[in-house]
Amino acid sequence: MKKNCNIVKDLLPLYLDNVCSKESKELITDHLKECDDCQNYLEELKFNVKSSKNKDVKSFKKIIKKINFKIIRNTIIIICLLFAIYIPVKYYYNNYKFPLEYNKNLLILLHKDLYNEKSKKWNFQFSMPKMANAKGISKEIYENGEKVNVIFLTAMSTPTDYLHSVGGGTAPDMDYESINPNEKMKVYYTIEDLEEIKNASNNELEHYLKNSTLIFSNDEEGSEIICNLNNNEYKFNLTYYKENGQITNIENDDTLPQDLLCNSASIYKGDYKTIICGIYPIKEDVFEKVNNYMTSLGGSCTEKSNK
Repeated sequence: MKKNCNIVKDLLPLYLDNVCSKESKELITDHLKECDDCQNYLEELKFNVKSSKNKDVKSFKKIIKKINFKIIRNTIIIICLLFAIYIPVKYYYNNYKFPLEYNKNLLILLHKDLYNEKSKKWNFQFSMPKMANAKGISKEIYENGEKVNVIFLTAMSTPTDYLHSVGGGTAPDMDYESINPNEKMKVYYTIEDLEEIKNASNNELEHYLKNSTLIFSNDEEGSEIICNLNNNEYKFNLTYYKENGQITNIENDDTLPQDLLCNSASIYKGDYKTIICGIYPIKEDVFEKVNNYMTSLGGSCTEKSNK
């Protein structure tokens, strides 16, 4: 019997897991009916198995709990890091301003009251391919003993405006009431800091002049153009800007319309007349402009001489 008990005890784990053969199962079942010792051993096995499963479950729960804690902690850390990066980046894109490089898409308009001798107003207006804020300062320099009013202009844009603007925009006008239109003037476009230029010494100013783009000078020259129309001869004395060739004055005859002045039709403001001149990229040939107009009427022109 003892021998059978040893065999049965050896088989009880298989019996408990229900993996023993049919014959072995019947043998163990019959034996357990008559043997209390083997029955007690079976109960101990059941208890041990249950305890072991409970321990495994508890261990597994602890592992899952640790894993969940790490996931939550790491998620919170990542979210905090993303916010720490997002906030300064967003501030940078919405507030940091950088100067736009000068290019042919940057049109600058010059307004001047050409018909009011008492006027001391120059006005500059930017029309840009990207949204930006135009700024400018004026400085006085001397070239060969002659005073020259120098204006430095720049256009500042934020990354947000630069990346998302469509079609560009027009910056606020800038008036220079203190600059007499009859005095010599030069206009430069710069990407340098305007405050530094404003406080620069004469020697330092040379550096900024060399590193900026000259876009306008009010130096003028003139030409006499002779035209024939309907067997009549017309002589026009024209004054125009050397820098861009835009006509500022027509004398001697009323045949040429005032709309040929500069690049666009004149604008009436109250009791005086303002002319708009495009500084860049407009570059006009004076003779060609007049000749094209007279040709459209059936005439022709010859340029006689420079004044």
